[in-house]
Amino acid sequence: MTRRRFIAALFCSLATTWLPGVGAVWANGMRKMVLVAARGSDLGRLSPGDTRKLFLGVPVAATPSNDPMHPLRNASDPVLEEAFLQKVVFMSRDAYERALLIRAMRGGGSRPARFDSETALVDALLADKSAVTYMWADRAAAWPNLKVVAELWQEN
Repeated sequence: MTRRRFIAALFCSLATTWLPGVGAVWANGMRKMVLVAARGSDLGRLSPGDTRKLFLGVPVAATPSNDPMHPLRNASDPVLEEAFLQKVVFMSRDAYERALLIRAMRGGGSRPARFDSETALVDALLADKSAVTYMWADRAAAWPNLKVVAELWQEN
């Protein structure tokens, strides 16, 4: 390691330790993915495993009345969709599409509705109290009529 790199690394280390707020600023710049539903829905917290099952077409009930939840795919942001498939569903896009097709052909469920517009997605969420979708946390906070049901993933 060169002397210049060592000094730069030392300065960064000291700055994050001694300067209040610097670490918080870096943390606020990190992306966080959340699962959201309409604020008026009675959906409870959902585990990452149940979220994965839900988006693979397996019926999951997280309401007091045991009504099945309806997943909605958020295709308004390609980076978000890819991150969701990799970090939550643990599949590539092609493998995910195949899994949904196989489950639908075997009669084990239906494919989640896919939305290319965030506005249309939020309208569908508000119309169906059993529906959930994934969003970046900052985008979810921009919609006051949505609530966070689960935190799915955070960038390191």
